[in-house]
Amino acid sequence: WVAVDANFLLTLLSGMVVSVLLLAGGLNYLLDNQPVMIWSFFFGLVLLSVWIVLGRITRFGLDIGFAIGVGIAFGYIVTSAVPLSLAPTPLNLFLGGIIAISAWVLPGISGSFMLLIMGLYRYVLEAISELNLLLLASFAAGCGIGIVAFSHLLSRLLARYQNETLAVLTGVMLGSLGKIWPWRHVSSYQIRPDGSQTPLVETPVLPNVYVDLTGADADIGLAIVGFVLGAIAVLGLQLLTRETTTSG
Repeated sequence: WVAVDANFLLTLLSGMVVSVLLLAGGLNYLLDNQPVMIWSFFFGLVLLSVWIVLGRITRFGLDIGFAIGVGIAFGYIVTSAVPLSLAPTPLNLFLGGIIAISAWVLPGISGSFMLLIMGLYRYVLEAISELNLLLLASFAAGCGIGIVAFSHLLSRLLARYQNETLAVLTGVMLGSLGKIWPWRHVSSYQIRPDGSQTPLVETPVLPNVYVDLTGADADIGLAIVGFVLGAIAVLGLQLLTRETTTSG
């Protein structure tokens, strides 16, 4: 328990569960009714996080620039990948759990999006709704092994190659910004288990192009509000962290 800092993990997971219960409905409403504002909020969160992580790099040079470039390429390729269509077998769910939880550990990459790319997101939702214990156990086992293995790998990289690792993570966040750009044109959809549609392949566009393609308002004012709120959230958390560290 002490070796894996389970108190921290339990607190973190409890916060995630509470946030899902309290905020999921509101976020779904905003995604359906105010998409530009909510995606601007997420954009502000990630962009300010890039600035904070970049500030932790203590040395800059060609190798750091190369590492940032590698991260940008990786983030862009992953978030722009064409979705696959894997069968919902226990092995695929196990491997999907490993990949998804590893993505959740990385900043800027969504584990849910990785499941979408692999074509497993719908099957995970169905397994939860139908209480398919075999598939859920396979997925959970993959998540458990993935978070232990990947977190150890990431910790060792940060201990031995802190600047290079932070540079790659900074690049990953920068490369994934296109996925959360507020103005996007949807070119294909995925059918949810309930029959509704969810955007699958989207292309970032300028606000004026967004208006021409969708006929919707660009909501520039709301986008600014969302971005500022996201930036304030990150800066506030950063200040809180500093105060807690200082007092401790």
